[in-house]
Amino acid sequence: MRKGVKSLKVKVGEKIVIHSSVGEWHLNSMFTDSEDREIWKKKGFGDYKYLNIGKFRSYPCASGNYSWVDDPFECVYSELEEPIENAIGLITFRQKT
Repeated sequence: MRKGVKSLKVKVGEKIVIHSSVGEWHLNSMFTDSEDREIWKKKGFGDYKYLNIGKFRSYPCASGNYSWVDDPFECVYSELEEPIENAIGLITFRQKT
């Protein structure tokens, strides 16, 4: 398993399973490809190459939340219907309306 920061492209409708040895994730956008950045701009997210999308963790923080800094998406935490090895829960990102 690769350690450290990893960059990947998640396509529409694609599901990605990630693991963290510390139980916390920080999800950001970073577009170096102008084609991807144009899609981002057309969705109303501005001309940012880098934007903090959300942070989430395996266990709730002091405020009781699993996710925070969830702008421009809503981060929704749910339990898994079918267990996946080493996975505790599922975070779904939805565009805010």
